[in-house]
Amino acid sequence: MDNSSFNELNGQIARCVHDLMMRHDCVVIPGFGAFIGNYRPANLHPVTHLLQAPSKQFVFNRNLVKDDGLLTGTFASITGNDFGVARELISGYAGELKNRLHAGEKITLRDVGLLSDNIEGVTIFKPENSVNLLPEAFGLSPVQLSLIIREPIPERRPAPEFVNREVVVEAKKGGRRLAKTLLRTAPVLLIGALLSINALMPSEKRVNFSDLSFGTGIKNTLAPAILGTHAAGTPKARKALVLPVAESDFTAESAKIYLVAGCYSSRSNADGMVDYLLEKGFDAALLDLTPGGLYRVVYGSYADISAASEELDQIKKGFNEEAWMLIK
Repeated sequence: MDNSSFNELNGQIARCVHDLMMRHDCVVIPGFGAFIGNYRPANLHPVTHLLQAPSKQFVFNRNLVKDDGLLTGTFASITGNDFGVARELISGYAGELKNRLHAGEKITLRDVGLLSDNIEGVTIFKPENSVNLLPEAFGLSPVQLSLIIREPIPERRPAPEFVNREVVVEAKKGGRRLAKTLLRTAPVLLIGALLSINALMPSEKRVNFSDLSFGTGIKNTLAPAILGTHAAGTPKARKALVLPVAESDFTAESAKIYLVAGCYSSRSNADGMVDYLLEKGFDAALLDLTPGGLYRVVYGSYADISAASEELDQIKKGFNEEAWMLIK
């Protein structure tokens, strides 16, 4: 079959196949293969955002070669030939189509698709996607959609107020703490030095500490009243610290040194602190009332200022940084 005859016959059969694809889901070319249609729903392209209408997607099956009479009857009506003649023409067309495909040609069926053989001799069909063969989708063209970008709504919060906080350098903190410690210990060191010097002097030249403003000025008679019974009225055993001598007879040898744990406005709080310190192993007691009416709690009493200073350092390091020394 020459090229002109084949091209004319190819155009007539392509027209018949296209018309049948619009109305049927399977169109067989006898002796060659069949085109099978499947419904494809509308789809949106993920990149171009193009919305395609529903369509009928056809694939080629080379195993369906038996004549069902559908294509032969349509071809006979279009060309005006007898049914038998139409069958012979289609059979000759199928043989020529196989030979041309095996020779490496690519045959186009207008409005149907492209036929070709791969390297293994298998016929490949590429459908014509520009033509929608689904009658229900007639007149539906692709729609270009605009991408909607949803931005999160910012939360309406009040603007934060700027507070200018002074940055304190650690070195300055350490310097202030050292200065504070020196100010606390300076009176104790001066009193200790004074007691040491006074002890070396003759008795007739010693300084009478009753003339100085050491201590709190509270009479010793207040201690027995404070160290009596518990606030609730129930007697409770406590170690009372009795001052050794009267304040008027105070000397370097008779001085009593105390380490103060704290002062409390409530008697019950002071008693609780005494119980707590006793459990921790201290020789604690309730000493007296301050001029401001506070109950003074002490860790214990010491006859030697060096022992008291050493104990005070240990208490400040691991127990109470606010502890201080009282000499009466």
